[in-house]
Amino acid sequence: MISRHRFALLAAMLLASSLCAGSVAAAGLPPIPDDPPVLNLKGPPDRSFMVSAGAAWGVQEDPFLEQVYGDDSPFSFGLRASYLFGERFGVGFGVGFHNRRGTGGAPSDEQQPDVMIWQVPVYVEGTLRLVLWRTQPVIPYVRGGIDASIWWENYFLNGEKFEISGIKWGAHVAGGVQFRLPFPELNQPGRLVGNPVIDEIYLYVEGWARSADNFGNTPLDLSGGGVAAGITLLM
Repeated sequence: MISRHRFALLAAMLLASSLCAGSVAAAGLPPIPDDPPVLNLKGPPDRSFMVSAGAAWGVQEDPFLEQVYGDDSPFSFGLRASYLFGERFGVGFGVGFHNRRGTGGAPSDEQQPDVMIWQVPVYVEGTLRLVLWRTQPVIPYVRGGIDASIWWENYFLNGEKFEISGIKWGAHVAGGVQFRLPFPELNQPGRLVGNPVIDEIYLYVEGWARSADNFGNTPLDLSGGGVAAGITLLM
């Protein structure tokens, strides 16, 4: 049989335990969290902007360009941006930059001028990307659009500078692949810093061709083709 002293001691212990539990609850301590939700790594595509920058190697087979500039300065640079619909189809614009130096094709018994030509193609285009799931490592794509190739040429002869310029209208096409680069702080969901501006980074490699002799002044043909590589950002 439990004595009165032991019963009183047991009741006091139960009361103390109840008071401690009440004080912990009153302190506002966070409850023990449930299991975290399962992240869907193959969620619906939601990136809306694509920006690319890179360098291109190419050739231009116009007889005048070959005579004056030869095979020098085959590299050009470009920047383009597109708005994406479901990460698969995009519409946007771009601009390129190409500078070549050469020696004019004057007769051998005369002084040959020092010549420089600048080419700046400005264009609008559509892009189609074969995106099937969120973490797809390789994405084939094609793109194409309408171009306005702005050009101007400076040449120096006998200490005098001369300049001519114009615009050639045409079109371009390109096709290649984007390789998803493994940046865990960007690619994985559940980032501690929230949603960053850049969601994905790709390395792209493509082949391209441009027709720039359809309309415009002078018989100069700025058409060409080659390969290109650079970086693409999805935001």
